[in-house]
Amino acid sequence: MEKRFIVPTIAVIILVLVSGCGNKNLRINGNLDTRIIISESIQLNDALKRERFENILIEGDNGVAALISADTAREIAIERLEKGFSADSDGLPPVCNINNISSISVYASCYDYEIRFFDGINEIERLTPFNYMMKEFDFLGESSKNGHSARKFKRKSDYLHNWMKEDSILVITEKETNKILQKPEFEEIIFDGKQLVYNNERIIGLWANPPLRMEQLTGIFEDSLVNSNLMVIFIDGLGVKYIDQNSEAVKLFTEDYTFSPLLSAYPSKTKKNSWVMMSGKDHKLEGRKVLEEFEVHESILVEGDHVYNTSAIPMIQCTDMDKDGFIDEEIFEAAREAVKKKPDFLIVHFHSFDDFGHETGAYSPERDSILALNYKYVKSLTDNWNGKVMLVSDHGMHTKSNGKGTHGSLMLDDMLAIKGETK
Repeated sequence: MEKRFIVPTIAVIILVLVSGCGNKNLRINGNLDTRIIISESIQLNDALKRERFENILIEGDNGVAALISADTAREIAIERLEKGFSADSDGLPPVCNINNISSISVYASCYDYEIRFFDGINEIERLTPFNYMMKEFDFLGESSKNGHSARKFKRKSDYLHNWMKEDSILVITEKETNKILQKPEFEEIIFDGKQLVYNNERIIGLWANPPLRMEQLTGIFEDSLVNSNLMVIFIDGLGVKYIDQNSEAVKLFTEDYTFSPLLSAYPSKTKKNSWVMMSGKDHKLEGRKVLEEFEVHESILVEGDHVYNTSAIPMIQCTDMDKDGFIDEEIFEAAREAVKKKPDFLIVHFHSFDDFGHETGAYSPERDSILALNYKYVKSLTDNWNGKVMLVSDHGMHTKSNGKGTHGSLMLDDMLAIKGETK
């Protein structure tokens, strides 16, 4: 009987909020197959008979709630009264008799939405809606009657606003919004019983104390150009987690460079982050080109065969001329010629470290060999460059069950890119 009430932190859950007052019907919302409206007295199990669920939390308007199993829910009758609805059953523990129902939350293992909470470079927890809601209750005790058990809870506080103790927080939504909210804007984040919402977009991540963000790089590039020429080496797919493993190729780089975390914009993909890195804007703007701020300088962008954005500065686009699947050789040769032109600002985008990761896995020996070659290229370019050098990436990578690499998720492996400065 005890296992019926365990709420796993990584479980898949549906949360349904039922609210009603006065003469209004009870409307059951959430990820249910059908919309359910309770307009009259009914057995709770009959109201949800088409849905699969394991547990239900019924809360009264006094904040006291009962957590019961699906079997026990069969004994609950929802009674419509003049001022609202009540839950009644003579055969269950007294806590199951709840006047003036304020909410009913249904736990079901067929819902995969979860909210991720981060602080700095750490993921703190992942909460499905039901887990999130349970954070707002204190457990008071358990009672049994006629073979049925019920756990009693009492609402304590708003979990979200207790968690958000900083003056600002990064909100990430399914629609690819990455926005810093200041404290007065926290009230715009709403939990509607089945999801966290900001600006009508479902939130998938909240990030306190985020590291340097991708959209801040454009300003850093501009500031660097005030006193020096700048060459940016952009190594696609090089994440903090890869640097942390301290491989042989990483050791070559860490002899010359100090690395710090750089937070990708979600989704952690090149298409999104090359735009954010080179424009300083989260969302693509119609008719806008990247690197517009650098038209006033003698600037060059050296790119590979996959180009996602229109550049405002001259771009050299490379192709894999010898068709060996390794385009960085051609990119390096083009970059060497670009260095000879002595521009104020040069960006060199190496692609192969990401390409090989997709084929061989995020932490494969083959990928480390590519990074070692990148080091030789970078060393050659920097030896002939008169000015400041900065290393950046757009995202990290993780390995799928099939052994191949991928990225784009909110996993730290994907989201934590790098920024490197010469020692």
